[in-house]
Amino acid sequence: MTEEGNGRKSETLAQPGMRHSVRADAVTVERAAVGVVHAEHAELRASGAGVVFASNDVTIERGGARDIVAGGAVRITQGGAGLILAGGDTGILKGGAATIVSLGRTEIAQGGAGVLAAGSATVGRGGIVLLALTPRLDVAAGGRVVGGPMAALAALALAFVGVILLRRR
Repeated sequence: MTEEGNGRKSETLAQPGMRHSVRADAVTVERAAVGVVHAEHAELRASGAGVVFASNDVTIERGGARDIVAGGAVRITQGGAGLILAGGDTGILKGGAATIVSLGRTEIAQGGAGVLAAGSATVGRGGIVLLALTPRLDVAAGGRVVGGPMAALAALALAFVGVILLRRR
């Protein structure tokens, strides 16, 4: 369904099936799969997407996306993503992401992330992060961080030294 008003286009996909791409100011995808979503505000409910580009916010409930690039906040509830690049805050509840890069605050509860790079991060109860690169990291009771900021810096330094040594050969 497409609605236009005040010069803004809004599109809602609520039928099972697959579509190559959706482009509008506000996109809501329900129980469907989309290859590429390009919008100001994107919302996925019980849906999947290949790549989501949003100039503002992205919300995922019981769904997932391979890659998310958002200028604003990203919220995931009972879902997941491969890569999240967010200009705003990121929140994950009962979900996960392989890599999160966020300029704002990141909160993870009852979920996980492989690599986390953020301005500040909170790992809540039931949350786990394998490698965290952040100047401010709060770990609540029941949360877990395997490699904190110092371990991440050591890994980067080791990789840098390895590259230098390989170039000399």
